[in-house]
Amino acid sequence: MKKMIVPLIAAVVGAGSGLGAAIALKPSEPPHDPPMEDHETHAEPGPDAGHGDHASSVDDGFVKMPGQFTIPILHDGKVRAMVVLSLTMEIDEQSREAVVHLLPRFQDAFLSALFDHARIGGFEGDFTASLAQSELKRALLAKAEEIAGAAVHGVLVTELARQSF
Repeated sequence: MKKMIVPLIAAVVGAGSGLGAAIALKPSEPPHDPPMEDHETHAEPGPDAGHGDHASSVDDGFVKMPGQFTIPILHDGKVRAMVVLSLTMEIDEQSREAVVHLLPRFQDAFLSALFDHARIGGFEGDFTASLAQSELKRALLAKAEEIAGAAVHGVLVTELARQSF
């Protein structure tokens, strides 16, 4: 009988502690916005309206590629590092809809260019130097021009990180 009392008390204390922690750490509810009084006001759709998942990826004259590009760096057939980058294209405003529609093709072409850049050692050594970055941007712009011609003026590297293992 005594052997069962100690585990039972421990279970009750543990459950009570868990419940107390859950109540104490419960996130507060976000404040509720008051309902709008003026029902006559209608918002006009912006230039990026109607693009679904890509709606937040566009800005005046720029289209941000959705997600990040993750490139493995191989040595002797083993992954020794990973490079993660974010890209944004500088575009003609008149070509926005066509460019956004072609984002999957841009993503595929950019991945191909990034893999090639990694294969030739482009992410080794001082890969953030101006010359190395210029070579990468030239390769990415060439891929973009293959897809959209002169509608793309430049490819910007907006984030770049390398993690060695």
